[in-house]
Amino acid sequence: MQFRIFQYPLPCPTEPEDLNGFLAGHRIASVSHHLVENGGTPVVVFVVQVASGPAVSSAPRDRVDYRQVLDTDQFALFSRLRDARKKLAEAEGLPVYAVFSNAQLAAMWLGAGK
Repeated sequence: MQFRIFQYPLPCPTEPEDLNGFLAGHRIASVSHHLVENGGTPVVVFVVQVASGPAVSSAPRDRVDYRQVLDTDQFALFSRLRDARKKLAEAEGLPVYAVFSNAQLAAMWLGAGK
């Protein structure tokens, strides 16, 4: 995991566009903020922990019912992959979609079956 630090003097003169743009374009594991003093000036510091891998798109998508898309055996494996994903996510303190999306899990199975 990588970290990125953003700091802004208080009161903040503008919206933190660089921080907002960074958050929108990366897979974020966590964000924390701290109030510190830098040479007598109050400063807010944001520490952003970035998850490895490509950014997750926030574009709305149609929901897929994988019970209808996959056959019974495929869906059983898909369910086991989701369980494994959940354990990995919990161990890393990440949301499950930051490990793999449902579409990526289904593609693993469909790609392996070819």
